[in-house]
Amino acid sequence: MKPALILLWCGAMWVLPAAPFSHKLHLGLKLECVTCHNAAAASTKASDNLLPAKTACRQCHEDAQIPAPPSSRVVAFSHSQHLKMGNLAPVLAAAIDKKTYLQPPGDIRRHLNTQNACEACHRGLAESDQVTAAAMPQMADCIVCHNEIDNPFSCEKCHAKNAQHQIHLDLRYMGQEFTLQVPVTLDQLKRGDRKGIRTAFDELYELRYAHHSPDEPVEMVNIRLGAIGKRPKLSFPSLASGGRAAPSGERKAYFTSAAKPLTAKVYRREDLSAGAEIAGPVLIQEHGTTSVLFEHDQCRVADSGELIITIGAG
Repeated sequence: MKPALILLWCGAMWVLPAAPFSHKLHLGLKLECVTCHNAAAASTKASDNLLPAKTACRQCHEDAQIPAPPSSRVVAFSHSQHLKMGNLAPVLAAAIDKKTYLQPPGDIRRHLNTQNACEACHRGLAESDQVTAAAMPQMADCIVCHNEIDNPFSCEKCHAKNAQHQIHLDLRYMGQEFTLQVPVTLDQLKRGDRKGIRTAFDELYELRYAHHSPDEPVEMVNIRLGAIGKRPKLSFPSLASGGRAAPSGERKAYFTSAAKPLTAKVYRREDLSAGAEIAGPVLIQEHGTTSVLFEHDQCRVADSGELIITIGAG
């Protein structure tokens, strides 16, 4: 079997590499956020697609490439309601100044001297030349106002319900430095099951160190809550079929010999359709990288956009 290299086509998600779009440039043109994100003002669901429609971009741009909307574990959020409340930047700034903001704020504070209500939560956009997860709101932002939190019972009010909670207590014998993470159930905590938790600690200590001290007092150092989200299987959009692979040009490039360049066809990746087949030597260019096919290499474009390269196939 020939060795194969698969290059993935990246879709838009919360934590994927930055996408090439400049909010700095567009905000510098005095455009309002809702000029492009025109569905935000009426949005009452976290699942609403608030990315600009192609029609909005094509007022100025002939060829607008709009990615798929990002995925999120948040299931309940209303942009409409929050926008009606006005600019929340002073509220968040006050929480940071009073040190009641529930995580290290980093450089968040300097972005909160804004009159743009959207930038209260989507911070740094006026300086941003790329779209990254850094511009998304943090859970600590929500807790500034929604502070009646009863973990883990209130999690499912905003987050997907198909999450599994894992609770551990860091326990140790009095006077010891190191702890053991002892798994406990929510029912044990509700019932105050000290005996059961102590027994679990002693059994784990025996298993780890081959002895335990049931008469020694035990202290709790930390409570740990972990949530495992069960996300749906990812599905990537399919490319248009047709097997098109028209080069955008040619150029000289050095492959195996530094003395003799070869003439390589140049393709733009965004122009390739599903089913297209290309033989090296070839350069496939896209934002951020270039894929190189040497002589005798073969490339086929998969339905979902991957470049499947078979090395030395010719």
